[in-house]
Amino acid sequence: SETVGGTLVGVGLFFLSVYVLFTNEGRALKTASILDEGLSLVVSLGLYPSLDLQNNNRLVHLSAQLRTSQPLHDPSYGVVVQAVKLKREVEMYQWVEHQESKDYQENGETKTETTYTYNTEWKLELVNSRNFDKEIGHQNPSAMAVQSVTVVFPEVRAGPFILSKGICLNNDINTQPIIEPLFVNVSIVAMQRGEQLMPFKTKSGDTLEILYLEELSAEEVFAREHQHNNMKTWGLRAAGWALMFLSIQLMTRIIYTLVDWVPILRQLVSVGLKIFALCVSCSLSLLTIGIGWLFYRPLVAAGLGALALLPWFLTRPGLLAKKKE
Repeated sequence: SETVGGTLVGVGLFFLSVYVLFTNEGRALKTASILDEGLSLVVSLGLYPSLDLQNNNRLVHLSAQLRTSQPLHDPSYGVVVQAVKLKREVEMYQWVEHQESKDYQENGETKTETTYTYNTEWKLELVNSRNFDKEIGHQNPSAMAVQSVTVVFPEVRAGPFILSKGICLNNDINTQPIIEPLFVNVSIVAMQRGEQLMPFKTKSGDTLEILYLEELSAEEVFAREHQHNNMKTWGLRAAGWALMFLSIQLMTRIIYTLVDWVPILRQLVSVGLKIFALCVSCSLSLLTIGIGWLFYRPLVAAGLGALALLPWFLTRPGLLAKKKE
């Protein structure tokens, strides 16, 4: 039953890996296209940005100091700071369950033993002790005594412009107290509408709104965004391949159980299945990535597809027979 369950989990992970790999390529190409469009349209306002109504509804870039007219308050604790964003993070001392599983052999069968340990730790989120294996003696409160809160100043300015609340919330604008005369310089790419900086709508229907906590040119801002996009793309590719490798291992585990009772054969089959999972996962990952590129860049997709099919071509029985002759 464990083998059948592992096979079903493997099938689910396989389809998940295909979904991650395929959608990741579409996302990466779409993001790159949006950034290229933004770079071709952006208007840099120079070292001393001013309000020019000719730039209304256009994508603009500026570097300026962040300013707020009043400090932020946390009335619950009497905290007053001159900042753009004030974030109260609350941790609570709670019981946390840790589990460790070990496989062992008994009468030719593989069984799993799970042990549970409990420690008290500081946690940002509430840990539900009702889900513990042993709740008695390890009960946590049902609610946080104090809630975490994030407060953003309603009108944040950069040069002559007012920033949208979204760009303040979605970017890592200073969450530490600012003691005057400390200033924060930012670089922003957004759409100008009067004195407001708003999200810019691209041809694809997505929005473009970027903020960095340093002085950067428009080209440097978009280069950073391309770099982040590439890092995310390769990270998801690696995650997708790892999921596919694990799924194939789980699906082929049933073969291992058939020879589990023969020690020497068991080791050989185990190594062989790992090599098989490695080769198949690499080939199928490349093939999935190639299909994802097919619509956008057919030539690159064809190259990736040929590379993915190379192991199958080299291991054809007919080809091996010709080599022996």
